[in-house]
Amino acid sequence: MRTTKRFTPAVLRRFARQGRGTGTFGEYQAWHQVSRGDPASRGRSHIVCWRDFQLDLLSDKEKTLFLLASMRQDVVDARAQFPLALDTSSHELEAYGEIRLARYPGIAQLASELKIRAPKLREGDDQAPWVSTTDLLLTVEQAPGVFAFIAVAFKYARELAAKRTKQLLQLEREYWLRRGVQWLMVTEALFDRRYAECLERVWWWALHCPVDNETLRNTAAIICRAAGQTQLHAIKQVARRTGDPMVAQHAFWQAIWCGAAPVDLRRGWRPHVPVHVLSVDGFRSLNPILCGRSAWIG
Repeated sequence: MRTTKRFTPAVLRRFARQGRGTGTFGEYQAWHQVSRGDPASRGRSHIVCWRDFQLDLLSDKEKTLFLLASMRQDVVDARAQFPLALDTSSHELEAYGEIRLARYPGIAQLASELKIRAPKLREGDDQAPWVSTTDLLLTVEQAPGVFAFIAVAFKYARELAAKRTKQLLQLEREYWLRRGVQWLMVTEALFDRRYAECLERVWWWALHCPVDNETLRNTAAIICRAAGQTQLHAIKQVARRTGDPMVAQHAFWQAIWCGAAPVDLRRGWRPHVPVHVLSVDGFRSLNPILCGRSAWIG
């Protein structure tokens, strides 16, 4: 049972003292966390371990967002519930060692420029600016030691009808665009429900116990040759080659997850489902984060 029931200015100040929203990779602390000391989220929370560090995901939709993002092979870091600076600040890439002399506007300045009421939190006479967050900030490595960001927000399509919701999203979007960061607005309408359900079923196989590159290449070739036959048949073929059914399961789903074997995941995850191989472009088009598709209409 969580000890903090709701957000107050005191809670936000405590988060700041704890250093939340700072760090990279395993040292990052999400602004909102799945913990006893945080107000309960509206959705079902998840703690996901990925590449030896923890992600605090506050709802099923945020978990789906992370799974979609994890299929990008250039992603090296993922920070959930990333706080946006209130005041003028340096670029967030400086946390990765990049030096930029420019300063960038914070939420307060952008709200004034865009004539949008900045979000605030009040409790009696105590008030504080609300700290806006981006659902998922991805760090991609474009070349060795050269990083860039992709900022991703998720809303249900019905939520976009609310004027205030669109205003706050406009603030978030402008914040990242001023920093030269790609910003994607994802809704459930951008991907097939069956696709998301399949990711949820198989993600553990795909993201844990990584197989070596040679096994991955051999598995991808086996899967593509097995087109039209069942997934079970393909997995058995992989198991014969690896000598380990457990490794075969991991190799099968990892080859698909990284796109080496572009299988249509809308058809499901069950063993009897036939393998249907797509073109690379067709495979990427199913995932809005892979293909850079956004639901935002400014």
